[in-house]
Amino acid sequence: MRGLEGIFNGSSNFVLSKVFRDGLSFQDALELAFDEGFLESDPRLDLEGIDAAYKLSILIAHAFGVIIAPEEIPTFGISNLGNPELRFARENGWKLKLVARASAEDDQIRAIVAPQFVPVGHRLYSVEEEYNAVVLEGKFLEGQMLLGKGAGSHPTGSAVLSDLSALSYGYGYEYRKLREPIENQLPANFEARVYFRYTDASVLSEIQFTEIEESFRARDYAYITGKVQLHELLRLQRSGKWKDLFFAFLPEGKGSVSANVSVEEGIAVNV
Repeated sequence: MRGLEGIFNGSSNFVLSKVFRDGLSFQDALELAFDEGFLESDPRLDLEGIDAAYKLSILIAHAFGVIIAPEEIPTFGISNLGNPELRFARENGWKLKLVARASAEDDQIRAIVAPQFVPVGHRLYSVEEEYNAVVLEGKFLEGQMLLGKGAGSHPTGSAVLSDLSALSYGYGYEYRKLREPIENQLPANFEARVYFRYTDASVLSEIQFTEIEESFRARDYAYITGKVQLHELLRLQRSGKWKDLFFAFLPEGKGSVSANVSVEEGIAVNV
């Protein structure tokens, strides 16, 4: 197994579908998700990627034979999602998904849960509503995707019934690939191409972009697209300075984001 990625939380995917496909505001999408029974009274586990990190931890054990605690996996959520991200996605013809992914390289595991802009043609682009999807990448296959509902009364009830049935038959859960822990199994010193939105420019002194493709400033927010080391974002998140910030991975390659553009003053548009 070389790697895996996917949408592991049907509740947050339902919210993102209503926002990016159906045009609802983030708040209206949250209220609808509550009404439909997809979100708990405290939706943080879904929206902040915590539930997805737990599932990714289990899949890493199955795929690579390594136990990694969920709290050790870098995790960024969508609670701070706002109009700037909607506008940015629509201008580029993209959607936003909360993606969990992991890969094994040189005896190191790279794993993260984070928002990601996906273009038309991306294998997760059409995964909508409360559906989950996992894509498996092997040495001798280009990618196999499993798709199914991941939230709601029937999928949840089916999972609980399956567990109760397994207990009644004395079924024991196991990881067939388990091996000794490997050192430095979650390196954060890799470079990523990202969208980074902020309100207070002083936050830029906390991180160092290695390359800036686009810089935009409106009356009440600004964003940068470019390349940054993941550990820079992690340090900022763990410092408690993540208020009013939003980060998402950009598609591989330049896409349709303008390069080397700096806009001093823009107009914030409500979408």
